[in-house]
Amino acid sequence: MRINHFTKRFALSRRSVVLFLLAALISWASLAVPASHAQSPKQLHSAALQSLTQMIAKAQQQDRMPKLSDPAVTKVFKVITDQDRLYGTAAFPVDLSDNSVCAPASQIFIAYLSFMDQSLRKTAQQRGLNSAQQTIMAISANTITYQNEIVPLGNFSIHCGALIAQETSKFMRSLPPEQLTPVRRQGLAMMRNSLAQAITSMIMFSIDDEITDSHRKEIIANLEQEMPTMVAIMPLNQRNALTQNIQQVLEIAPRARRALYQGLIETSQEDSCRGMCRIQ
Repeated sequence: MRINHFTKRFALSRRSVVLFLLAALISWASLAVPASHAQSPKQLHSAALQSLTQMIAKAQQQDRMPKLSDPAVTKVFKVITDQDRLYGTAAFPVDLSDNSVCAPASQIFIAYLSFMDQSLRKTAQQRGLNSAQQTIMAISANTITYQNEIVPLGNFSIHCGALIAQETSKFMRSLPPEQLTPVRRQGLAMMRNSLAQAITSMIMFSIDDEITDSHRKEIIANLEQEMPTMVAIMPLNQRNALTQNIQQVLEIAPRARRALYQGLIETSQEDSCRGMCRIQ
C-alpha cells in the first residue's frame, strides 16, 4: 500500500503532517464567509468561497470532493485562488484585521488534504490506524486524487502569506519604538514561524513522486515569486534554520530533482538584514 511508501518518505519527523496542516493555516482561523451579491473583487471572492463550501458539503454526501473537471468548480477556483492576482491591489487591498479571505481558503485546502472517503475510512478501521496515521493515509491518497485542486489552493496560501508579511512589515515599521510591545513582538514571531513552516511544507509536498512535473514546477515558481517577501521579515538566525530545513527535506528527493530548488535555497540564505529583519 502507498501508505508505507508515504510514511517512509516523510519519516524526517512527526512534522511531516503537522507542518503541512500549519502551512495551510498560517495563523488564520475562521471559516465564516459573508454572503454577498455585489461585484467588487472582495465580494466576488467571498461569494466564490461560499459557493465552493456549499459544493463541498453536497459532494461529500456523495463520498467525494469537487473536482476541476466540473466547469462550475473551475470558475470558483479561479476566483478563490486569485489567479488574476487582484488580492493586494488597490481594488482588493489586504486588511490585517480581516481574516475572511485567506483563512477560508486555507480551511478548504485542509479539507481537500484530509478528506477520507468510505474506502479510506474502512481501510483505517481495518488496520486500527490512529489519528495521525489516518491523516498521513488521507494526504497520500488525496495527493493523487485531488492534486489538481490541492496545488492551486496551496499556492494561494503561500501568496496570502507573502501579502500578509508585506502588510505586517508596513504596519510594524510605522510604529514608534515604544509601541513595539511584547505582545506585538510575540505575534510577529508566531507569524514568522508560520511562514517558515508554510515554505518548508510546500517544498515537502512538491518532492513527492506522485506530484506531476508540471505541478512541481508550478509550486516552485510560486515559491520563487513569494519567498523573498516572506524571508525579508525573518531575522538571520531564522533564515539559517529555514535553509537547514529545506536542505533536510531535499535529502529525500531524487538527486537529479534537487537542482530545481537551488533558487529557493539561495533566497533563504539572503544575508541582508534591514527593516523587519532587525525587530526581535
